[in-house]
Amino acid sequence: MPMYSNSNNLMSFAPQWKGFCYGQKTRHNDQIAESLGKNSYEHRSKSSACLLGESFSARLYSTTTACNTGSATVLSDRLSWNCASARRLWRPSENLKVEQSSALHNLAKSPAKAAKKRAYDKLLGAVFDKAASRGLIEQNCEASIDSTGLESNYVSRHFLMRQGKRTSRYRRWTKLTVVGDNSSHLIAGATVSLGPSNDSPYLPQTIAQAVEHLPIYRLLGDSGYDSEPNHQLCRQDLGIASTVIAYNNRRNSSGVVKGRYRRQMKSRFPKRKYRQRWQVESIFSRFKRRLGHFLRSRSDEGRGVECLFRVLTYNLMILYLRFTKSSLCPFNIE
Repeated sequence: MPMYSNSNNLMSFAPQWKGFCYGQKTRHNDQIAESLGKNSYEHRSKSSACLLGESFSARLYSTTTACNTGSATVLSDRLSWNCASARRLWRPSENLKVEQSSALHNLAKSPAKAAKKRAYDKLLGAVFDKAASRGLIEQNCEASIDSTGLESNYVSRHFLMRQGKRTSRYRRWTKLTVVGDNSSHLIAGATVSLGPSNDSPYLPQTIAQAVEHLPIYRLLGDSGYDSEPNHQLCRQDLGIASTVIAYNNRRNSSGVVKGRYRRQMKSRFPKRKYRQRWQVESIFSRFKRRLGHFLRSRSDEGRGVECLFRVLTYNLMILYLRFTKSSLCPFNIE
């Protein structure tokens, strides 16, 4: 690229190059130095071998793709390192290698994951259709939302901490957020994530899945789900008549509560209705006692699939228990 310089430190036309070595040190930012000082381009050693350094492909790959790692048209964002021989030229690789895509874009869900999600939704819908045909689902249901953690080992973290074999520092664990029916204790919606994390962002996905299988009239939740967008989503978009979510102060020093529904929860909170939120704790207790509190899968994706399978298994256990009791009842009208 053309630059301007002379011996009197004035600007004149002279061809200069981008990416030169400075004798003993090199600059690590992709910028052209000033014309004054010892690090200016006047004191650089001109070598055409420094023009080509580490390069990246000009194309974006949405998934892992096999491609040639030879020179490309896009130069790297750094200058080449200092080299005594100054032979920093790329040669095309003889073999193809797997190159991971960069974090410049969001990866789309693969068809396999989408197929698994559709299969899970169909199985969950079939379970609730069977429950509705047996009279386990009411017309206006009261549901509760909460989350719990599942261990990745059969030895609990609490026991290890008490024995002094593990520090008190938090580690990543599998977090299961569910929406359960308070009357039948069936799980209508489930979302798997990594904890510890905030509970509020997982309410929209979980409640949107639950309303497809359960006619929810009132939703109960603790202060972790307190958010005005969550209230608006449930009441205005999903058609839920009442959302009883405990108000979270969030260290509000001004005392001004923003949002219509959050102001209602602070001024007129229905405590008697909120007491039924413990039903979801009973769901978690039965879920862990019958199916275990630890996961056997070793990867995060495997743990997520295992959690969803356990949700289906839990619902089938509830149906089997209810059907067995109804068949043994001598006053069965069916």
